[in-house]
Amino acid sequence: MLELARKGLPELKVVNDQAGNPTSAASAAAAIERLLKTNYQGIVHATCKGEATWYEFAKEIFRAAGINQKVVPCTTDEFPRLAPRPKNSRLDNLALQELGLPLLPNWQQELFFKMPTLCEDKSL
Repeated sequence: MLELARKGLPELKVVNDQAGNPTSAASAAAAIERLLKTNYQGIVHATCKGEATWYEFAKEIFRAAGINQKVVPCTTDEFPRLAPRPKNSRLDNLALQELGLPLLPNWQQELFFKMPTLCEDKSL
């Protein structure tokens, strides 16, 4: 999103009918590191708390970065992709809870914490 904003486009269309749990690689890696110290075998979801559509996520990215970018919601049908995307990719963290492992932070808190570093990275 930051890279698209740097291109100076007057508006960005972002899908508003697909929801998930935005999660940073750093938070996922920390959860995996803690999980590897257990003997657990099975499927584990490790996502930040909260959910958002791609549109909501994009709006929050620009707000956190202090960028005044017009973001327009659209449907999946208006934004075709080669690979189909699920409307609902939200996951729960039940295995983490059952193992007594710490849950990941709220995705908005994570975004605001990471944003200064992301804004400094001109490769984005």
